[in-house]
Amino acid sequence: MTDTSDSIPATAAKIEINLSRLPQLFNSLDPSPFLERDLDRDAEDYIVGSAEEAPRQYPLALVIHLPADQLPTCQPDLREAIHNYFAYRRDQEDRRLRLLFRDGRIALLIGHRAVSLSPRSDNRHRCCRRNG
Repeated sequence: MTDTSDSIPATAAKIEINLSRLPQLFNSLDPSPFLERDLDRDAEDYIVGSAEEAPRQYPLALVIHLPADQLPTCQPDLREAIHNYFAYRRDQEDRRLRLLFRDGRIALLIGHRAVSLSPRSDNRHRCCRRNG
């Protein structure tokens, strides 16, 4: 890829990946077009793990190193492909979290209703009134 280090802010936390071929970054079994392909699981784990370790007050920069003979002749929009993948993963996690919280609220309501209707809670309430 072309050297874009001049466009990376000096304060950015860099995540650097050395590849021998660009396809290593993507899941080889994914038949989707380039801009919609999934990242390779190991590459995703490395990027996410590095991002979690980086200081939060600085922007992140992903730097991909390739041998000169592996630089693409027609420049694929690698930045957009990676951005699309992580936006898709973010949306998946947001949906999963929404469903988890919904299930939690339902369980809380059921539990609250069960406790409020149980005979033990009624007796405990009367006991507190007599002693109080």
